[in-house]
Amino acid sequence: MIIPSGLATTFPVNIKSNNKIIFLAEKVNRLQVSQLLFSHQVSLFIEVLSRLFKDVSAEKAFEQVLETIDDLFSERGDEDKLWGSMVKQALKRRKPGFNESYHGFRSFGKLLEEMEERGLLTLEHDQKSGGYIITGVN
Repeated sequence: MIIPSGLATTFPVNIKSNNKIIFLAEKVNRLQVSQLLFSHQVSLFIEVLSRLFKDVSAEKAFEQVLETIDDLFSERGDEDKLWGSMVKQALKRRKPGFNESYHGFRSFGKLLEEMEERGLLTLEHDQKSGGYIITGVN
């Protein structure tokens, strides 16, 4: 939203986004206001695209992790504990180029935490190792 005050060629401007002032100037002309608005819209567009890419990329990582977990559960049986580190090692053997940071996660543990938050799997924190034990897939 633009709030101009005065009818002169230059005027003070406050540009707000989500009730926060993102630009404040004492003297700006109409061309400068147009350029600022365009710049702000481009920034918003880039932010939306990056969020979309992260979601698509995260979904692909979730798919790969779930496939690996299913295979490990079927190989080892549901009785054995399945640690997150085991899943990551198996995934790296299957897909040597896999890297959780490419999919937007700082660590494999953060990726597993996000999957639990989305209801894709159930985790138990292992006090000894500090890692996660995967107790189930939803």
